[in-house]
Amino acid sequence: MKNKPNEEGTRVNSNWVRERILLNASATIFLLFAVAYLIAPDEMVAMIGISLTQSGSTDIRATYGGLQAGIAIFLFWSARSSGQSEAGLLALLSICGSVAVFRAVGVATSGELGLHYIGFLFEIPLALLALIALRRRVNEAKSI
Repeated sequence: MKNKPNEEGTRVNSNWVRERILLNASATIFLLFAVAYLIAPDEMVAMIGISLTQSGSTDIRATYGGLQAGIAIFLFWSARSSGQSEAGLLALLSICGSVAVFRAVGVATSGELGLHYIGFLFEIPLALLALIALRRRVNEAKSI
């Protein structure tokens, strides 16, 4: 654990700073997708070849927009302190990792990648970065 003095002369854990950046950046990404699904659900799903009824638009807003907003809120909350960040990192790993695995199964089953590579560009790196941060925590705990 590398600690550096801050302006007040106290020590700041550089891993915690990295975790906070990861959680806040991830929360921002989820929030942007939530807003996009809220404002333009038809356009968001049309990119992958789905057309919606009025009821379908409502469900996409609620399910995709609402769920992504909830994830964003949780990640922003978990970035507030080192004690809370472990829960956020585990959530980020679980959510992004699961979505990436299920997306991969879907692509393998359908044989069509389409625009799903865009999802992989977010899901895989975020899951891996969360895993790395969690592993650092385990290694730090062992060294104490």
